[in-house]
Amino acid sequence: MNSALVQQVIDEVVARLQQRAGQTRTLSAAQFQDIDCRAVSSQHDALQLNEVSLPQLRQLADHEEEDRMVRKLFEVLSLGLRVRITIPGHFLPAIPVHKLAGLPLQWCDEHERAIVLHPTTLLSYADLACLNESWLVLRRRCVTTALALDAARARNIHLIKQE
Repeated sequence: MNSALVQQVIDEVVARLQQRAGQTRTLSAAQFQDIDCRAVSSQHDALQLNEVSLPQLRQLADHEEEDRMVRKLFEVLSLGLRVRITIPGHFLPAIPVHKLAGLPLQWCDEHERAIVLHPTTLLSYADLACLNESWLVLRRRCVTTALALDAARARNIHLIKQE
């Protein structure tokens, strides 16, 4: 390849990356199962999933790749897309926090309020230092320091413990 052709290829790649930057595709969980992951990743850099059910969240937590949605989700992540999943607020006490917290996903409720999954057994002030107005879902046996409770109240962070 000559340098002009290499430069043309580089310019084309940069143009496509700039075009897809900031583009988010929003889909329901049912629609997501039928998408072409490569086509979505070529046009968008983020994916918003809505209407995800509690059984689907459990399958995701258990890495059940026999499930079509879970398999597609891992494929999308492998293609470099950022994924944000909307969870109804009433699901929060029942989601498997410890397993889901390790996945490279963002979470929010139906009102676009951030959800943070806290997988450890101690909640301290340091864990809340960078949070504001969000849900913080804790494990069942999580110990919370008094300073953390005060910080949560002051920053409008709602603490939810697993059932």
